[in-house]
Amino acid sequence: MSDESAFENIRNGFSNTARLVSLWCAFGLAIHAGLGTILDVSLINEPFGSTMQLGSLVAVCVACYVDYTFPNIRTETVWRFGITVFLSFVVIGTINSTLHARTSGSLYYIVTAIGTWIAALMLGLSVAWPDDR
Repeated sequence: MSDESAFENIRNGFSNTARLVSLWCAFGLAIHAGLGTILDVSLINEPFGSTMQLGSLVAVCVACYVDYTFPNIRTETVWRFGITVFLSFVVIGTINSTLHARTSGSLYYIVTAIGTWIAALMLGLSVAWPDDR
């Protein structure tokens, strides 16, 4: 094994790790706010931060799945999806008061949070992948 191939293997390993971390952060934007809000209004008396930890775990799983299943996906597209979902969730959630929901376990707040997150995901999909490329 020559020195060039060893350095090339190290460089490829770092670039693959950086790509996976980038996918994780982008999917984290799309998942954390929505899933955290849904779990906050549905789970009562949970310890603070457990919903964000679950959102992070789901984001890691989604990033690993996408990286394994679609190795040629562009990270710019995933970042566009994540940013669009996050911003649209914040805007829609502010308008229909999803982000101001009381954590009373009421079914109305749970359905509103789920509907807001689904709308934000659909908007993110339509912005990130506008055609069948």
